[in-house]
Amino acid sequence: MLTAITLLVGHPSASHPYQGDIDIHVHFSPLCSNRYTIAGRIVHSEEVSLGSSYSKIPLKNTTTTTTTTTTTTTTTTTPISNPYTHISTPIITLAALSLADPQSTESYIRRTIQSCNIINLNDLCIEPGKCAWKIQCTCIVLNHDGNVVDAAIVGCVSALMDVHIPPTKVVMDPRTGQSIVRIIEPPNTTTTTTTTTTTNRGTRNGTRLRIHTIPIPVSFVMLKNQLLLMDPTLAEEAVCDGSITIVVDAANMQVTKMNDNDDGCITWMNGPILSFQKLGGGVSINLDSFELCTQLAFGRVKELQPLLQSLSPLQDGLVKE
Repeated sequence: MLTAITLLVGHPSASHPYQGDIDIHVHFSPLCSNRYTIAGRIVHSEEVSLGSSYSKIPLKNTTTTTTTTTTTTTTTTTPISNPYTHISTPIITLAALSLADPQSTESYIRRTIQSCNIINLNDLCIEPGKCAWKIQCTCIVLNHDGNVVDAAIVGCVSALMDVHIPPTKVVMDPRTGQSIVRIIEPPNTTTTTTTTTTTNRGTRNGTRLRIHTIPIPVSFVMLKNQLLLMDPTLAEEAVCDGSITIVVDAANMQVTKMNDNDDGCITWMNGPILSFQKLGGGVSINLDSFELCTQLAFGRVKELQPLLQSLSPLQDGLVKE
């Protein structure tokens, strides 16, 4: 997963004149899988109409042969391309189709990033009611082997933690009479010695965004026998009957230690759940399974804590609430 940030300048909305905007784009290309077009969409032969059946969609090729006394006509229907070509399964579920759909995946990632309040949109304001920054986060899938949602969300969070907002000033354009936004360039100081010449124009200039939450997602797939598989692969997504994605906040985790008569001490982690999504109506999840998935999500945060702490420059923008 390759994630990039583009900073754009636009007009804030009339309802929120002091806020900027953040947008997410996820691009699937033939580079990550041969079932996607160059435009990042599933090929036309895979967009199968559901019809009256909502449970499963057959992907078998059909051939019809009609013989008469005079002529013989053979008609072959257009084969339906299986998006999971390397998996020997004749049918896939609606949950698997949702996981493979680029529009559904992009929509969920966008809603999750925008609703988790990672940054304060007021920090993107340049001049109230006139101009504000718009952060456009683009995720390019390089190799699709399942669980794109987790990789894209973590990539967006990592990119936002490394964003520098450049210093700007609003000036009047003498030709059009309109206000324009200019980036204040750092002074081009050059130091010349007998051997080397260095300049500071290559250094990054600007202010880091203040990070309020750090969403960490964990996805599971469900089977009919209540089996839960964590961090599913593409093959596991193809045969699943449902999926669960839990997003927790790594910036506001709490660790509780409880005494136990047998083991001595039990470590219990808790924290805010930022997002929860379940796909597939054919299977249900009980309270015990949901609690297990939540604790596994908190355990994933504990695994990533050394990585987050090693990014020492990023901790300057982290808000301790």
